[in-house]
Amino acid sequence: MRCIKCNEELEIDDNFCPKCGELTPHGYVSLKNKPNEIKYRESNLGSIFTLVALLIIVFTIMTLISGKDIFRPYIEIKKQIYSLKYGYKISLINTDNQYTGIVVNTNEEALGLIKEDIIKESWQCRKNINVSLIEKEISENYNISSVSLCDVYEEEALKIKNTIDKVYNLFPNIKGYLTNITITNANIKDEYIAYFEPAYTFVNSNSNIEEYNKVNKTQILLNSYYFLNKDIINRGLKNITKDNWYPEGATFESLIAHELGHYITFVSLLKENNIDSITLITKNNYEEYQNIIKVLNNGSYSQQLVDISLNNYNQKYNTNITLEEFSSSISGYASQKKEGSIIYDEVIAEAVHDYYLHENSSSKSTIEIINTLKERLI
Repeated sequence: MRCIKCNEELEIDDNFCPKCGELTPHGYVSLKNKPNEIKYRESNLGSIFTLVALLIIVFTIMTLISGKDIFRPYIEIKKQIYSLKYGYKISLINTDNQYTGIVVNTNEEALGLIKEDIIKESWQCRKNINVSLIEKEISENYNISSVSLCDVYEEEALKIKNTIDKVYNLFPNIKGYLTNITITNANIKDEYIAYFEPAYTFVNSNSNIEEYNKVNKTQILLNSYYFLNKDIINRGLKNITKDNWYPEGATFESLIAHELGHYITFVSLLKENNIDSITLITKNNYEEYQNIIKVLNNGSYSQQLVDISLNNYNQKYNTNITLEEFSSSISGYASQKKEGSIIYDEVIAEAVHDYYLHENSSSKSTIEIINTLKERLI
């Protein structure tokens, strides 16, 4: 049997053509015998379409009003799944984004892109107004484009802020060179607690020297394995380190001061070379940027600072202590060696760490390094 209107093949008990909706002979008979039943079915179908349309309208309005917050239950479930999978909480935001095909013309534009990148990810973070205010205060007080303590508990966020406040108060001339402080997931869960990265390639649009266009993030990364997990961080730093490895009184938060020590060394190097920024790199500053990266990588500048400080120490105290003795008086971490040699970058970072914890009661070696640093930060 076929539809008299569109010739569509019909089933024997079809009341309406499935293609065009024309009433079938079977439908005509049913309508004649049971008119209320057919009307009910027609009415029921229309109600379903109306309900679906209404739900679509409501969902659209809620999305427009709430934005991505409407997906928050899904995000929270996703976090719980990852927590069960790994056995600890991780961050959902991606701090490794890289872009090409974008031409950046000014330093302000570069910083704007860096800030926007994390803002686009922040909807996945737990909404805590006090943590948001802490992020805002750090960003504005120290001219840091993007501060994201995503999902960090308020108590921990405040400890992080206090550490940053104190370091910047001890070294007031270091503002304006750091672009990011961000929670991230390390490649290995306990690979590091905090980490300073002087030049992470964020935008790389052209490698031709005449049209060179690159944006770097200068950032401190905080490992989510520690800073998002209360049970892990409450165990204390001493439970995962050797005795005397860090200066007395070290905490998870004070290790941020150590990483800021690397940043301070970096800032002093830029100031010594009269460089305002390595955020936006073009053909105009490409060569000086390459020279800075070379010096950072080979450690020659850090060695110079430590050698000057050691010499000043020996002259001041009329001694002749060795580099090993000088660095070991700061901490075990400061005196560690790589391929038989002291790591000068770590000596300075640990001196800043010691100075953060003890200020003028720090070791004599620390005081000499801090004096040397401050002379170059003016």
